[in-house]
Amino acid sequence: MPLQSRHPKIHYWFWTEKTITDKTYYKDIDTLVKNSSFDLIFLTQRGGLNFWDHAKFKPLFADMVAYAHTKGLKIGLQLWPQGSADTPGNPNLAVQDCTALVTEYEVSMSQTIHAHGKNARHLHMAPPLKSELLYAAAFKKTGDGFYEEGSLIDLTSQAQVCPQEDLEALDITFDRPDLAGYTIYAMVAHYYQYSDLFGDAARQEFTDIIDAYSHIPFDGFGLDEYKNLNVQHPNHVKCFRERFYGQAFAGYYQEKTGRSLIQTLFEMRWCPQDQDHIRIAAINNYFDIFRHSTLNMENFIAQYAQQTFGPEIFIGLHNTYHNALQNDEIWQTCCNWWELPRKYGQTDEDIAYPVRMGIACGYPESIIYDMFYHPDPNALFEKAVRDARYNVRIHYHAINDGSQWGIDTGKKEFLQQIEKIESKITLLNIFDTVLPKMELLVVFGFPALCNWYPDADARNTFDVNGKLNILDRVQDLWDAGFYNALAPSEALGDGRITIKDGKFDYCGHIFDKLLYLYPEYSKSYVNDFLRQA
Repeated sequence: MPLQSRHPKIHYWFWTEKTITDKTYYKDIDTLVKNSSFDLIFLTQRGGLNFWDHAKFKPLFADMVAYAHTKGLKIGLQLWPQGSADTPGNPNLAVQDCTALVTEYEVSMSQTIHAHGKNARHLHMAPPLKSELLYAAAFKKTGDGFYEEGSLIDLTSQAQVCPQEDLEALDITFDRPDLAGYTIYAMVAHYYQYSDLFGDAARQEFTDIIDAYSHIPFDGFGLDEYKNLNVQHPNHVKCFRERFYGQAFAGYYQEKTGRSLIQTLFEMRWCPQDQDHIRIAAINNYFDIFRHSTLNMENFIAQYAQQTFGPEIFIGLHNTYHNALQNDEIWQTCCNWWELPRKYGQTDEDIAYPVRMGIACGYPESIIYDMFYHPDPNALFEKAVRDARYNVRIHYHAINDGSQWGIDTGKKEFLQQIEKIESKITLLNIFDTVLPKMELLVVFGFPALCNWYPDADARNTFDVNGKLNILDRVQDLWDAGFYNALAPSEALGDGRITIKDGKFDYCGHIFDKLLYLYPEYSKSYVNDFLRQA
């Protein structure tokens, strides 16, 4: 009789055309059951399959889940958003429901602006559905990012916008000879077949697909690296200066702040001479609200999945993407790693231990899963043993892998080897294990991460502060023997971190010391907390 684990033992299962041919998934299940103790398997599409084609997959999923349940296996479904790297764009989206990237143009009065969607450095996406002028202005420029106070003239309604034969391009001209010597600045939005995460369409996509599969008794539902429109990977882009926009985003922003998103986008780049505070506030306000995009959707989808499949289903997966705070991650997942609607903290790719410890502290269960793949099976064997010391478990990646990311971890040979290790880890899972003893809690200021201004040297490839090196600093502390957990400044504002009996309480985990990194542009609740501390 195998030992029963308190915690799921999770595996990832790549479904390809081969998996569904002649119901090969039966063989995968049989191999897994016979050679391992994995008990929760998440499905994910690969090789051109599209799980949004529910007419095709409903009978396959129903058959497979029923068979898996007879073998004692639980099955979770993972979906990519429509328009992500692995799924076609949503062809039913109206422009008002689409995500846009905003490009900028600065010219003299006599020049024509040729705005083109190709100027938006996107990846994995078809050309824009539409491009439109958001805002145009003339002003007397006094320096980089500055204009003479009182000289700003809104020219949006006066712009002559000429669509081109290439539908993603616009030519924009102005007939204002009286403004010779002024600088012309314009912002153009390029709309893509990817839902604006602030809009009803983004929620409707997932309610529709969950409803379509509602009759299948899935045991889990997962979002893997759920993100905004996929911009370029750090290795493929020289300089990302676009910003996200959408009509639903604009409405949400107005509701939350009482300000125009378009005006904020302008103020993120330009302010009157010697009034830097306007630009600083605009950048801070933009990111404050933009970061709601993925988190609002994560909360909505988790709630709807539990409502549909049952409150006890396993909600996953990880929100970490490129596993750094100063790259494209802030634009893609919004770095909401600590706040997802999860029972277990989840990360991937061996992200720094202080990050994992900080995430784990904020969730009900003390263990945390790290999704991992590697072409060398020994790397997984070694990681499993190393991670168990810190109450970390592997979410193994992946059955039927072997051509793109790592090895096929569903093969008999791998399963039998890893089971020798996993059987020992299961002994730990019988007990209410705890995170390692950590005396130091490290908190970093999110506003400082998002805002490089006015230090131009700190402006990095992805338009955030590249000088902070937060993860390097906490890892250096860890390597020097100072076990620590990393948390964001929001945890001070929502009560997750409090002072209790002269110590720091982070969701019930007690720390003797707190190191606060980067207080620049802190909110009042941070300053109040630091004074109290």
